[in-house]
Amino acid sequence: MSHTNVMNIAMQEVSTYVRNIRRFERGDWLRYLAWICTIFCLLAGTSAFVLFGHANGVDWPGYVWFVPIGTAMFCGALAVDDIGHRTLYKDDLRKGEGSIHQMIVATAVPSVMALCLCY
Repeated sequence: MSHTNVMNIAMQEVSTYVRNIRRFERGDWLRYLAWICTIFCLLAGTSAFVLFGHANGVDWPGYVWFVPIGTAMFCGALAVDDIGHRTLYKDDLRKGEGSIHQMIVATAVPSVMALCLCY
């Protein structure tokens, strides 16, 4: 199978997965938007921190720029991932996996902000 065919198949699968957003109910939209806004505030905060320092003469080591870049990738991945949580995996999350996701939220966001504070 050629690289182009594999990419086409992958893009079709991602597109099918993302189209599940059409199955959102009102409550799903409220939770999804609240979650995504929270995560994108993390992106705005880390980006503002690094850019503010840069604009004011901070000579950041090159790897510091990976913080907002990684946060942007994290935000994009979560935005797509949460579509499945609100549709395909909703029942599984109700059974207990939701606790794991809550722990991830409680640790991931503060850890990124703590990383910024280290600088």
